[in-house]
Amino acid sequence: MQADDASRSLAELRDELEDTERMLQILSEEVEELESGSAEPEPEADDTPVELGFFSMILFKHSGSADPTCWRTHRSIDRSVDESRNRLRKLRDKICAPSDFNVKQPAKPKDVKKRFDAAAKLSSDCGESARKSGDIGSVMSGTLAPALDAVARRLAPGAVSEEVETPDGLHLLLRHP
Repeated sequence: MQADDASRSLAELRDELEDTERMLQILSEEVEELESGSAEPEPEADDTPVELGFFSMILFKHSGSADPTCWRTHRSIDRSVDESRNRLRKLRDKICAPSDFNVKQPAKPKDVKKRFDAAAKLSSDCGESARKSGDIGSVMSGTLAPALDAVARRLAPGAVSEEVETPDGLHLLLRHP
């Protein structure tokens, strides 16, 4: 059991390190542009939406969500933010678990996608995406909540985000490979 926990923690640390390295690269490029004087963006470029890729989403609402109503039962959701966060983290761990018996290897992207789709269909509190196994299709910049947009921009293909909090609840995003 401890080896399983250690491998998950290592996998999570690797994901976090990759995200940090990506963000460092982006920030380094921005600093270089600022220092070279070529960082003045054109006004129309900032407003032009950019395709971020294809994504799937899982939403866990909680009692403090903007609309804490379950789309399946039409009843109010009474779980706390912490309960939702714990459920979502456990679900993410299952989705990202190694595909084979070799716990040193990360999960295969096709297995992650299959698990994410099944989890979204069964567990997501977003009725529209749950009916489509979590699929929200092609995402353009500026169309998601700002916190989700920021995560979507830096999420690698085939990767599952950590939980992202918005007024609607807690989300997981999967960028399609």
